[in-house]
Amino acid sequence: ISILVPYIKHYMPQASIVPILLHGNLGLEESAELGRSLEKWLKNRKHLIISSVDFSHYLPLDKAEDMDKITLKAIREGDLRRIAQMDNSYIDSPPSLIALLSALKEIEADKLTVLEHSNSSLLSNENSENTTSYYTIVFHK
Repeated sequence: ISILVPYIKHYMPQASIVPILLHGNLGLEESAELGRSLEKWLKNRKHLIISSVDFSHYLPLDKAEDMDKITLKAIREGDLRRIAQMDNSYIDSPPSLIALLSALKEIEADKLTVLEHSNSSLLSNENSENTTSYYTIVFHK
């Protein structure tokens, strides 16, 4: 969250922040319940939920692109079971993504806009065999 906090402070200086760190082995049901609980707790309050996760890891760029497409498809379809089975080749924190998608389902924010998709190899202009991918996605009604 250290990368995100300065932006939140700058653009929303009055915001309160409640960081939640999830262990990677949190199961599908616990992750989904967390998301549902978050939304119940936040109901009727102004809020923003940010899930900061990296996508594919340790792959060459072309393979990372393929894995990212699979992950984005699962996100678009809300396929929580598929996401729960993903490893670092797809995403580094399936529980975080599952909790987010479950919270969004509660408020019927079922549309998404991909603002950015990139990869460490592209950002650094180096052709590396061990990359990390990134998406910036906004969910809305």
